[in-house]
Amino acid sequence: MSEQEFYELVRKSRAYLAECQARLKSEFNIESYEYFDWNQPAGQIVFSDAKRRPKVVANFEFVGTLSKDPQTWRWAWANDSFLPAVKKSVLEVKGFGEAHDLPPLLQEQWEADEADGWDMTALAVNLLQSEGAYRAPGDNGFSFLLLTRLAWAPVAA
Repeated sequence: MSEQEFYELVRKSRAYLAECQARLKSEFNIESYEYFDWNQPAGQIVFSDAKRRPKVVANFEFVGTLSKDPQTWRWAWANDSFLPAVKKSVLEVKGFGEAHDLPPLLQEQWEADEADGWDMTALAVNLLQSEGAYRAPGDNGFSFLLLTRLAWAPVAA
């Protein structure tokens, strides 16, 4: 795949992610919730309101992390702190990179900014046909996640 074809795929992936995110916003408004809690063994993330009441539940897998200092992108498949079950799909993205000789999809870690993190996440969401993505803040940057099977959390009795 040529560099131009890769950038065209990234552009199309951004558009696909924008559509997904618009749907998630209109249906679940996940960006409005004050809290999120992920459970790696279960592969689930729960979005909760200010009173810590669960509102939305989704399955997730990590795409990668973006560190602030130094500014680097690290693919989830190269991150030992993530359980295998929540990074297995992103191996397909790596496989796509191998099949098409795309260094950004093959290098474990590289200098990057937030736009790069979103581009790699958009590419993963598109290639894997996920329902959307979430950027979770952390102490030194962000974790980027694929979201699937979003649903309203059960109402506590």
